[in-house]
Amino acid sequence: NVPSNGWIPCSERLPEERKEVLVWHSDQDMHCVAWYHPPTKVWYSNDFVTEDSKYIVAWCELPAPYQKGE
Repeated sequence: NVPSNGWIPCSERLPEERKEVLVWHSDQDMHCVAWYHPPTKVWYSNDFVTEDSKYIVAWCELPAPYQKGE
């Protein structure tokens, strides 16, 4: 049983609508920030728009934003 390190397979479940998450795009062999639109089944990112969601194979929550220490 290999730990997923926070990655969730898209076959298991998808993120909430329009919530930015980190995704793995298998066709382009890269990860990037994207959001999913369930009614149209389309993933959106500044790097791509894909209606063929088979290439987005997994996603994970974004880390908390950096906060400067006091």
